[in-house]
Amino acid sequence: MEIFLDSTFQWAGVAAIISFLAACLNGISIYIHHLQGIKNRKTSTLLSLRIEDLKEVRKESIICLSIIKGYLKYDHQPKELTKDDSIVREIIDHLASLESKLYLHSIHSSSFSTLINTCQIKLLMIKTTEELTEVLIDLQTALQEYSESEYKEIESML
Repeated sequence: MEIFLDSTFQWAGVAAIISFLAACLNGISIYIHHLQGIKNRKTSTLLSLRIEDLKEVRKESIICLSIIKGYLKYDHQPKELTKDDSIVREIIDHLASLESKLYLHSIHSSSFSTLINTCQIKLLMIKTTEELTEVLIDLQTALQEYSESEYKEIESML
């Protein structure tokens, strides 16, 4: 209680110490905010790239599926096909392009890539248009599973 009554006590020194501590805490807060901003920008960038990759894979898949559907719709009758037919070569080329779009090596992309390779092998051994229908169904199913799993993973990263 004597401090409040003592006229020689230096209140300016106490005020300076409190101001210094406040400035230090403010600096620490700014630094933490800066680090959090860097982390948020990195996460945002990675998510944007991942979404863009998924869009590219889906776009290439849809092109491939459209080619198969267009051929099957155009020619309703079951007929023989070989690996040397132009439609089979075109589909194999699009499947190779699709596989090249799978940049990220994850469980989902590995299983999708395996299915693409399986479809390519089926096309190399193709005999009828019915087998082309099987490739279409396999590819549609795999694309759906891949897209769902990727969207779930992207959503979990948000």
